[in-house]
Amino acid sequence: MIAFVAASIYLPQLLVQPKYNFIYALNDSFLNQQQYSVQGGKLIKSEFIQPDVTKPRPLPVPQLYMYDVAKNESSALSFEEAQNLNIHSSATSPDGFEVVSGSRSNGFFPFFYGSGSDYYTKYLKGHGVSQKLTIGLEGLSSRSYHFLGWIQ
Repeated sequence: MIAFVAASIYLPQLLVQPKYNFIYALNDSFLNQQQYSVQGGKLIKSEFIQPDVTKPRPLPVPQLYMYDVAKNESSALSFEEAQNLNIHSSATSPDGFEVVSGSRSNGFFPFFYGSGSDYYTKYLKGHGVSQKLTIGLEGLSSRSYHFLGWIQ
């Protein structure tokens, strides 16, 4: 029975591997505006519009990244490099995976209350497999991460 449970947990991870890398941006939000988006399979860049206020806020400096699913690591990507990629902007990759956030649960009060959450942790999930991603969102707000699409 134990061997069956262990096999049902670990066997899918060995047999089902994601194939598509993806790109994302960090610090890509200013007053609910996104600087980067995908249209027609290509990355485009919009300019942030600074509201007319007496004390302007500093604009965020967005950075593009490509996530390599085989290596489980990110690498910085210039806008020019990203423009040359064909990007599938659906939330689900062509092979059935998606990037999801961790849970926000604090447990059942009074037990486990304040046990923390992993909402800022991202996972690659699909076909019964969930893999923690090393994106590096520590210390960033939830609006800092912006998934852009799957590289084809």
